Amino acid sequence: MIDLHCHILPGLDDGAQTMDDSLDMARTAVGDGIHTIAATPHADKWGANPDEEDLERQVAQLQEALDAKGITIRVVPGLENHLTPDLVSGRIVPLNHTRYFLVELPFEEFPHYVEQALFQLQLKGYTPILAHPERNAVLRSDPEALRGLVERGILAQLTAASLLGVFGKKTREASESYLRQGLVQVLATDSHSATGGRRPILSEALAVAARLIGPERAQALVTENPERILKGEAVEVETAVAARPRRWGFWK
Repeated sequence: MIDLHCHILPGLDDGAQTMDDSLDMARTAVGDGIHTIAATPHADKWGANPDEEDLERQVAQLQEALDAKGITIRVVPGLENHLTPDLVSGRIVPLNHTRYFLVELPFEEFPHYVEQALFQLQLKGYTPILAHPERNAVLRSDPEALRGLVERGILAQLTAASLLGVFGKKTREASESYLRQGLVQVLATDSHSATGGRRPILSEALAVAARLIGPERAQALVTENPERILKGEAVEVETAVAARPRRWGFWK
């Protein structure tokens, strides 16, 4: 399996704090069957102009430490970017040097600029992947809002812990609804440590997803789709029939 969202680089954000923490997370991931992790620290560390070379060095240092300990996992670079109106004019660090990158919305609101900012990023050649849309209050209560973005080429990443109920009943129910409607293309851990509710483990949520949408479709969320993303290839998006038609906002 491939984990496209993980805060495994040490000392950069609220994820791993030390190299030992990072190694513990990697051991847990390997034990769960994960062979590749995208290191995606919060971009706030660099402000509007992240230092891609610095990030590359830190990923290389972690990979060297993993190899030295015989931990058979591959780490690739990325960032979790907070969506702002002017993100398109900043320096984007995509996943593994592709056109795909993670973008995070505020948890409690859906700002008026979201659709236009995402559209501008697409015009520049990027494919945004919404990190944990099920944790955004607006998208959680209105799956059609997410559908409108997915139908226009935005991908969506569901967090494993959300599907397991770690963030509450409403978030779990939204996660299940997204899966049934085909609104997410990636299942990732968004792990911050080797312990607690957000460990770098995918298998438990994968089993839940398999019961909801079938083993083949569920498996694609942690294997085929993430692999295509890391290679810069197109990801097939097939959503179910909408519960009710809707066109709104900037896209109308």
